Amino acid sequence: MNQKYKSMIYERVDLARKGETKTVISKMDTGWLVLGDNQNIPGYCVFLSDPVVENIHSLEINQRTKFMKEMTIAGEALQKAVGARLINYSILGNADIGLHVHIHPRYEWEDEKFKTKNPFKYYWENVEPIDFDYEKHKDLIIKIKTELERIYK
Repeated sequence: MNQKYKSMIYERVDLARKGETKTVISKMDTGWLVLGDNQNIPGYCVFLSDPVVENIHSLEINQRTKFMKEMTIAGEALQKAVGARLINYSILGNADIGLHVHIHPRYEWEDEKFKTKNPFKYYWENVEPIDFDYEKHKDLIIKIKTELERIYK
């Protein structure tokens, strides 16, 4: 991470604003929906608040409500785009300060070892990572973006 940023979240939002990252799916009113760096669970996304705030309670109540609404709209679009059985949402911020939501689609085809567990178990179990690759994942970005545009107007 570049030392001019407080955390990776600030850096990612800055790159999205400048159009310097290929992970962007869409800019929403309260943040950026981006495809995650790791695609072991295909379609894993992160919703980054913009402006970046430390945590959800740093937002004024109306903005907080709007952020949470947009988060669920992003999740709904993701679920429909990839045919997931459900969506897991995680707001952590322990290691990387700055409001962001991990949005993990969950699938029927997942190995039983992972299917009903925390999606971060893939990382904890040292599963070989499937890194984001624009050429490999651009169709997925387009699919999610198309569904999001259909729902989010």
